[in-house]
Amino acid sequence: MKMYEVNAKCGHVGMNYFTVKTFAVMTESRKEAAAQVRAFPRVKHDRKDAIISVDEIDLDRYMEIRENNRLDPYFICTTVQQQRALCRIERYREVERTQVKRIEEQTGRSTYYNKKVIRNAKKYMNNYIDLERYVG
Repeated sequence: MKMYEVNAKCGHVGMNYFTVKTFAVMTESRKEAAAQVRAFPRVKHDRKDAIISVDEIDLDRYMEIRENNRLDPYFICTTVQQQRALCRIERYREVERTQVKRIEEQTGRSTYYNKKVIRNAKKYMNNYIDLERYVG
């Protein structure tokens, strides 16, 4: 088994913010090390770029990282109040995710129903059109 140092983006430091933490793991490959760290608590699981780097290390560095993480207040805290009181965390702002545009905005055309402009066509069709068929 090889030892790896994995730098990952961790959360719980504010909306749209992250902090970079280093983890030490023993696995067979870099890919397994990245997958294992992604499953750790406080690591941003949903981010595609959550794993920043994976480097092979020796036993001394492995033990040093484990000891640093054991004493790090960020990993010891259980509440937000403890984190604010104990931790001095360097935070970074996440890049805003692009929002998926609605079909009407992408094509630039409006949706009409009986000469009436519909703002949210999908919602309107699901909730109102089927009801009108059975009313009369």
